Amino acid sequence: MVTRIEALQAVASPSLALEPVQAAGVEVHDAHKWYGAHKVLDGVHLTVQPGQVAVVLGPSGSGKSTLLRAINHLEPLDVGHVSVNGEPDRRAAAR
Repeated sequence: MVTRIEALQAVASPSLALEPVQAAGVEVHDAHKWYGAHKVLDGVHLTVQPGQVAVVLGPSGSGKSTLLRAINHLEPLDVGHVSVNGEPDRRAAAR
């Protein structure tokens, strides 16, 4: 992990320059999530390219927070998978 001080030193001294950070592309494939009998995500597909900005809109209870939690690997999907910058959720492979 790069600290703020290290990042500032890299700017001040080009010889300490750090590799540029690649923006993470996000891909969601066939995401399904149930809470009991309530289906929250029903076959969601989403691709956000590096540098793109995306907005998730919907009414209360439509699965916005669940989708964001799944993208951040905080909530496992029942079906489907999420990858960030080409890296899949390692927990999904263990299911």
